[in-house]
Amino acid sequence: MYRKTLQTSVAAAALFAFAAPFAGPASAAGNTIVNSKSQVKIAITGQVSRIVAIVNDGDRTNIHHVSNQFSGNRVRFIGTAKAWDSLTIGTRIEFQFNNRTSNESGNRTGVGLDVDAADDTGIDPRYQDITFAGRWGKLYVGKGDAANNGTSQADLSGTIIAQNPNVQDGGFGGSFFLIDNLAGGADQNPNINPAAAGPQASKVFSSFDGLSRTQRVRYDTPTFGGFKVSVGLNQGPIGDAAIRYSGSFGGTKVSAAIGFSDRSSASATIGHEVNGSGSVLHSSGLSLTIAAASRELEAAGRTDPSMVFVKVGYKAKLVDAGTTNFFAMYQNTDDLASDGGDAEYWGFGVVQILKDYATEIFATFGVASYDDTVTTNDFDNLTSGTLGARLKF
Repeated sequence: MYRKTLQTSVAAAALFAFAAPFAGPASAAGNTIVNSKSQVKIAITGQVSRIVAIVNDGDRTNIHHVSNQFSGNRVRFIGTAKAWDSLTIGTRIEFQFNNRTSNESGNRTGVGLDVDAADDTGIDPRYQDITFAGRWGKLYVGKGDAANNGTSQADLSGTIIAQNPNVQDGGFGGSFFLIDNLAGGADQNPNINPAAAGPQASKVFSSFDGLSRTQRVRYDTPTFGGFKVSVGLNQGPIGDAAIRYSGSFGGTKVSAAIGFSDRSSASATIGHEVNGSGSVLHSSGLSLTIAAASRELEAAGRTDPSMVFVKVGYKAKLVDAGTTNFFAMYQNTDDLASDGGDAEYWGFGVVQILKDYATEIFATFGVASYDDTVTTNDFDNLTSGTLGARLKF
């Protein structure tokens, strides 16, 4: 406990030390500080994002008070300097402070976090990069989003804080599917009888959403007709690329992305990966979001895992505070942990936008199932419900 407290204190001191040079001869407007000597602007922003997850594994029900892994607790410092008309130099330093995450808390002590386990505070340095931007595009150097990060998550429904294709991040991912057809008299509690535990949910679901954040050099082209191309060389070395599109037609908004990466030079088990997503929002408030992905495995005889995700949404104007966004969704991941493993999740929920307070509150319900066609095991479903909120500052 002392070590974790010390880590948190050191990180907080580092953040204040970073901001201190800007707090002297400076003028402030909102969350932007201008250093009068160098004319560098720094914006200090962040968010707190929490959920309460209630998960039933077929044997018992647990309540988890956790940070939302879809979009966690963050503080960021964004610096910008206008070098000349055709060049803007920027930097971003961002830390995530998650106090137990929604994809880790589960039903088995010592593997993930049981409901009564001690707090686990993790500090994640998400971004540490420098950017150079102009009419010719944008160059990134350092740690940050890979070129294809987020290409499984094009979503115009206004509900991505409550549900995206990484369904296991919503609150049940740390739990294990329990074997239902145990021998007579065997206890199904995995903490009493470890043999009752099948695969962990976080190991059988995935959105294959690119390379996430990496050490990389990345280049984005300017936007042409709504299209933008990104290419990157990541630590490994691993190459990746993406094409993104954003536009509207007669009041209907469209967002789409497709990503590619080749990990074969850095991995003996994973080759290339292709993923993509698209979302359409009609002026009536109706939306449709689809995502799909496939990963090539190098292991002989292994089936390549794949994913498909569908979400239907509706933005209703029920209150003046902001739209009330409803959704229903389905996700299927095949053959991720092993051949013959079929994981499915369906769910629905609502997100209330409080636009004047930069806040979203939401509630969800979902059921996850797992089938293994190779063994004779039957597994109980994981049923989950969440209540959550995110406040940005």
